[in-house]
Amino acid sequence: MENRIGIVNYLIVLQICNFNRNKAHIEYIKNESFLLLKPFEECIFDFDSDSMKLYDKYDRKLLDNVNHFLDEMSSDETVIFYKNENYPKYMFDVDKYPLCFFAKGNVGLLNNHSRAISIVGTRNPSDNAINNTNRIVRFLINRDVTIVSGLAKGIDGIAHKVCKEYEYNKLIGVIGTPLNKSYPKENRELQKYVSDTGCLISEMPYFESTKRWSFTRRNFVMSLFSKASIVMEASDTSGTISQARHTLRNDRYLLVPYNVFSNPNNSWPSKFRTEYNKIYSFNSFEELKGLMSEIQL
Repeated sequence: MENRIGIVNYLIVLQICNFNRNKAHIEYIKNESFLLLKPFEECIFDFDSDSMKLYDKYDRKLLDNVNHFLDEMSSDETVIFYKNENYPKYMFDVDKYPLCFFAKGNVGLLNNHSRAISIVGTRNPSDNAINNTNRIVRFLINRDVTIVSGLAKGIDGIAHKVCKEYEYNKLIGVIGTPLNKSYPKENRELQKYVSDTGCLISEMPYFESTKRWSFTRRNFVMSLFSKASIVMEASDTSGTISQARHTLRNDRYLLVPYNVFSNPNNSWPSKFRTEYNKIYSFNSFEELKGLMSEIQL
C-alpha cells in the first residue's frame, strides 16, 4: 500500500482527535514532515509542546485498530490518501480538504469533477419534488453527467434509483457510515449497486462509529466531488442546507429550481444569494441546459 506509514499515522491522529477531521487536518499537516516517514511511536519526541498535550492520549490500541482495518479491507476497496497519485488534485483548492478517504468501485469517476452534479434534497419530498427529480436525473443521464448522491432517504436515494432503473454507471455515492455499513437500511441494495457499477465513498474507517454530525461531514465531502449541486427541495430546517452552504463555500455552483427558490416559506435561497455569487435558479430544462453551458459543465 502506497504511503502506508503516513496513512496509519493519519488514522491514529484522527482517533486521538476524537474523529474531529478539521482538528486532525491541522495537527497532521503541521507534523507531516515526520508523520509521513516513520511509525508513530518513533515520532513522539518530534512533536512540539502544544501537540504533546494531545499526543499524550496515544495508546497502542489505536495502532491496532488501524492495522486491523487496513488488513481487513477487501480487494475492491481503495485508500485515497492526499499524498498518493490517486488523490483528486482539485480537492486541494478547498480549505481543510480530506486527507484520507476510502473508495469502493470505479475510482476513475473521481477525476470527472468537471462533469459531475450532486442531486440533493429533503428526506420527505413532495410528489412534485419526486417527479422533478426523476425528470432532471434522466435529463442529466442523457448528457452523460456523473451523478453524485448521499444515498439518504428521500431525494438522494431517488436520484440513484433512477440511475439504477436506466442501468447508468456514472454515479458516485458518498455515505456517512463506513463502507461496510449502510444507512438507511432500505437503501442497502441501492448502495451495493453504486459500489458495483459506480463508486462508493466514505471518510470513515470500519472502527469509527456513525454520529449525528457524520452526515453533515458527508455533505461537505459530497460537495467536493461535484462541480455543482442541485437542491431539489429543502426547507430552512432541512439538513440539505448544509450541503448547499458547503457547495458555495467551496466555490462550487448551486442550482435551485425556481419553485424552490421562490417558495415564500424558504428564506435560505435569497439569504445565500446575498452572501455568495454562484447560486442560480432555473425554471425549465432549457434554462438548466443554458446554465450548464455557462458554467462549462
